[in-house]
Amino acid sequence: TMATARLLGRTTASTGAVEEISVGSGLSLSGGTLTATGGGGGAADYQEFTSSGTWTKPAGATFIYVECVSGGGGGGSGRRGAAGTVRCGGGGGASGKFVSRWMPASLAGATETVTVGAGGTGYAATTTNDTNGSNGTNGGSSSFGSLLITPAAYGGTGGSATTGSAGVVSYYGATTSGQYAASGGSASTVGGPGGAGNRAALGPGGGSGGGGISASNVDGNGGVGGQGFGEQKNSVAATITTSGGGTAGSAGNSGGNGTGLGDGGGGGGGSSTAAAGAGGNGAFPGGGGGGGGASLNGFNSGAGGNGGAGVVRVWSW
Repeated sequence: TMATARLLGRTTASTGAVEEISVGSGLSLSGGTLTATGGGGGAADYQEFTSSGTWTKPAGATFIYVECVSGGGGGGSGRRGAAGTVRCGGGGGASGKFVSRWMPASLAGATETVTVGAGGTGYAATTTNDTNGSNGTNGGSSSFGSLLITPAAYGGTGGSATTGSAGVVSYYGATTSGQYAASGGSASTVGGPGGAGNRAALGPGGGSGGGGISASNVDGNGGVGGQGFGEQKNSVAATITTSGGGTAGSAGNSGGNGTGLGDGGGGGGGSSTAAAGAGGNGAFPGGGGGGGGASLNGFNSGAGGNGGAGVVRVWSW
């Protein structure tokens, strides 16, 4: 039996191209295409879980490859404040984390519980004068039994009179950025444009920060959402979909779907003359939500965008 499947694979440090690696008798990965030619327990089986459920091991399976992506963090909402003060947009949510594992099928049980993390919810618009924005919720963890688990992705913080902090990548309790997840963009500390969402070398994109309003009442644009690395993109420098930030008072764009991993949402624009723009939603799977823009008292600030839901993908032979 001959079967092929596109996989994210591991990338080289220099170019981001998928490595050519051997993964066992009858299996090879070349340029991102996995080929199975006999030697295994039968035809290749592929199952994608977009909601939690149970995976059942196919009869005769000898080898398994699993990918898990956690849900992206939701964006924070912007501050609503008085003229002549600094008002910052909300921070963008972090992207979900991508993890993968090759393993003998004997390591897995006859069935395995699959958990798919939900995308974090962006916080609603601020509707009270002189009030900071609020944090977006974290994206949920995804897992394949106890054999592969992703950490949660932090939501962006609400905009304040000093800053709107980015969502931070979660590393099983640690909070440092890494290769396979990306932090969201933060709003400027002077109420200016929102920061761009970050991009992982191999993972979904972070949401961008919402635009603020400076003490001189200049409106800031939302930042551009981070780009997700797709399974058919063979270089981190490839031209892929971007998620534009909103101009003054307009909403940020939702993240675009890559061929494998989602882009982060664009940040909403700040506005001193009308309601501020909402952050764009992160794309499936795992894109971070954009932060909402800041507003003047009397107008609602921008709500944060929702994070993209996670996914679990299982190949077996």
